[in-house]
Amino acid sequence: MIAPPTVDGGTAFKLERAPADLWRVELRELVALVRGGKALPPTVTFTDADGVILTAHLLRGNSGAVTLTFADGAQLELYGWGGFAVLIAKASVVWSGALRDWMTTWFDRASWLLAGSQCPDPESAAALGWRTRNLELCADFTGLEFVEGDVGRFVGPRGGAKRIDSHGFKPHGSVETIELGKRRRDALSIGTHDKTQKLRRDKQQPAQSVYSPTWHRHGWDGVARVRRVEVRANGRALRLRGAHPPVTLDLTNPATLLDDRALGQFWRHATRRLRLVGPGRFGNATDLRHAPTDPRWVDVQEVGGPALPGILVVDRTEARRLEGAELRRRDGSALVKALARSVGRSPAPDLQAGIERVVAEAVVHPDFKNLVAAARERRYDVLGSTIQAPPAGQPGASALACTQGVPQWAEIFGVG
Repeated sequence: MIAPPTVDGGTAFKLERAPADLWRVELRELVALVRGGKALPPTVTFTDADGVILTAHLLRGNSGAVTLTFADGAQLELYGWGGFAVLIAKASVVWSGALRDWMTTWFDRASWLLAGSQCPDPESAAALGWRTRNLELCADFTGLEFVEGDVGRFVGPRGGAKRIDSHGFKPHGSVETIELGKRRRDALSIGTHDKTQKLRRDKQQPAQSVYSPTWHRHGWDGVARVRRVEVRANGRALRLRGAHPPVTLDLTNPATLLDDRALGQFWRHATRRLRLVGPGRFGNATDLRHAPTDPRWVDVQEVGGPALPGILVVDRTEARRLEGAELRRRDGSALVKALARSVGRSPAPDLQAGIERVVAEAVVHPDFKNLVAAARERRYDVLGSTIQAPPAGQPGASALACTQGVPQWAEIFGVG
């Protein structure tokens, strides 16, 4: 091992309580340009709460996002249609050993830009609504090699891995890259690749990379090939609990990423859930799942520190909350599209905030309540039951009729 489990570039944090109307006017103007189909300027400059001048390079991102890249290892992605923003750490910062300093600086700057708040230190970030959105955790090794025959022996908790992507096969049988699961699509995934070869392919010399100081401190000779093992986690995979002994591991709290012991425990957990088993003859997936761990993978697991006294599992309370929030988001998105189409408008992202306001008022409107009552009556009639009918003459023909009773409906959609 030449680098212990280390938070890697690409680790991202989301500010959950930052509606777009709280953002600095400079940021709102950038989002408005994208919504209007206009070109972004190459850069934007503004000052932070301490009067420091900040300059960011601008790019139009996916799904109407605006990406701001700053010189000191930070990237801020603005999603005006969803009212949230994502702050991303760059590898040049986290591998310099300055993660705490970066968090202290950028949680404060981003909180001021997005919510007009101050965040004095990483330990205060969670209270302001900052959460770890996705974690990239990696460790580097010399002398660790995988061959073509290893690919089928990487397994997950449900037996044989179903979603392994392997590429980079060499004539002598070694494998450059193995992926178990998909980054961000799966809550927990693992990848391993030849880091020195990747650096050279990117026109960088390994000895001159941002990683080499850490590698040298842990005994790298400047020549040996380095293999990286990466653990990627997001959503429900970031909150764990153990029963014996009782323990909670919450990596959604950004400050937890500064705790080497917590990172080691998470590494142990992830590399136990997704692992390489030793060679043998396996009759079925169950045999493969219960096969002993390959000694090479035992070495990978052990860089996380002492073995866990018990088994960690996903904290389902948080998982249910996250899954419920995602279901509500999808339902809301479907409702937005249906309402927009009902008045002949395209469900463009810039309608999102206005429609959400209309829906919030519509569901407490008397006409909407009567519509719900009528629907319940029809349902109970089908089931052979009855309920008291709504008062005669109460409207309830359609959701559109209900929402048109809200004054803002005409303002947003241009209908009477």
